[in-house]
Amino acid sequence: MGNLPPSALDRDNSLPSQVMQALRDHLITARVPRESIRLAGNAIEVDLTGIWPFSVYSVSLADQFWRTLCADLGDAPIDCGKDRFYPLLHIALSGLSPHEVSQDSIDPIGPGPDPAFEPCRSAQPLRDDIALCALWLDELRAGRLRLAFQPVLRIGPRDGGACLYHEALLRRTSDSTESPAAAIQALERQGLIGRLDWSVLWTVIGLLEIHPDRELACNVSALTLRPNAWWRELIRYLCCRRAVASRLLIELTETSPVAHRESALRLMRELQDIGVRIVLDDMGSGHAELSALNDARYDVVKIDQSLLRQAQQGPVGREILKWITRACVHGSSCVVIEGVETPDDLRLVQDAGAQAAQGHFLGKPETNPEWNFRESCIVPNRLQEYLTDQKPSP
Repeated sequence: MGNLPPSALDRDNSLPSQVMQALRDHLITARVPRESIRLAGNAIEVDLTGIWPFSVYSVSLADQFWRTLCADLGDAPIDCGKDRFYPLLHIALSGLSPHEVSQDSIDPIGPGPDPAFEPCRSAQPLRDDIALCALWLDELRAGRLRLAFQPVLRIGPRDGGACLYHEALLRRTSDSTESPAAAIQALERQGLIGRLDWSVLWTVIGLLEIHPDRELACNVSALTLRPNAWWRELIRYLCCRRAVASRLLIELTETSPVAHRESALRLMRELQDIGVRIVLDDMGSGHAELSALNDARYDVVKIDQSLLRQAQQGPVGREILKWITRACVHGSSCVVIEGVETPDDLRLVQDAGAQAAQGHFLGKPETNPEWNFRESCIVPNRLQEYLTDQKPSP
């Protein structure tokens, strides 16, 4: 179990009994018999003999089992001294051959940070990260996160002003102007970003089912882009709903490195095969992991607003923006430039040759858009929803 605050470790770097007991209690709540649970240092061993709920093994049944188990274990935070933290769980199976279960199958919430992206382990920055993660995940569990929607508009001479899609942006209900950027980076550093990504993604899918005339995009961290039980569930769901899949766009953010390049590329292709469009976000912001993936095929490329700001400074910046836009046009069917705040910005974007643009001049994020019946869109906690769906009625 990773992402532990300093107070959660004893002097010998082991987990104190209160943390282990809290996880043991979670297992018992998940209907795992007490006699099947054994504490082994910093690990908890569970003997599945006699409690495996299925008569045969299959990937889909294993996915269902591990999603339920990980939701039971990881949904609620653990209080440890002055710290309150959400555990990052690493589940491993023994006794099954590799062809029966793959590592992807037992990584249901999402991988921890890539080895090349080690979180800072010094006491205060780590404690700050843990506190920020806990704050936003507490807000998620309490139903205090919502979505704002900003349009991405076409700017061509024939279809100028037409809406390409709306991007879903995460906000706290207490402050609709607060950016979640710091919280997202903390969740990435602690390996917990998948909890937020899954909740937002399924919320957007639900909106697409309600509004068959809308096309919506949501942001997913590069760290979440790895085949596992949650992705397989989503792909199975969308395979039966191609009309929904064809109106979903996933904007891949590069605030952290890609954890597993080959599996990320394979997952992108699977999603595109069922109609989901993949967007490379913030091109030119300095993160090169996703754009450097060999054979990656993006349906939309969004150029970061920093390049538009450089173009405002003079002819060199304008030429750089044009050159990058032309390069992106060759590799994608649509190029969007972000950060359009003024009429002059829009002219620069049009001169650069982009097909679409986004920014406050074209449309501000709205938490109560007219097309959504002027209702706020609260983000439900996907783990809680999953547990509610799976557990029998009392």
